[in-house]
Amino acid sequence: MDKDQSEILRYFNLYNSGTYIMTEGNPLEADHVLPIKSDQRNGFLLQCYDSGHINKVFVSTLLARKINKEYMSFYLSFFQFCNTHVPVVIIIIPPIFCALIV
Repeated sequence: MDKDQSEILRYFNLYNSGTYIMTEGNPLEADHVLPIKSDQRNGFLLQCYDSGHINKVFVSTLLARKINKEYMSFYLSFFQFCNTHVPVVIIIIPPIFCALIV
């Protein structure tokens, strides 16, 4: 299966409030939405902040979350407490590149 044709397993719906919801089938009208595809299941989600901090989360951890349940990200709530904005870059790194991340 071509990378662009990988099956979408879930949507990571992130709100500027620091909460996120995992959905199947359709994304929500969130501030940031990332589809998680089948070829990314063993990768990482990187949340990069303007302060220079980077939060690395296993995609498998996100996939294990309950569907349609609202979660509060510890890192987002911590950085908001410290007056740091929500992530300026949110990307999913596929498994093939994971060995390059220290």
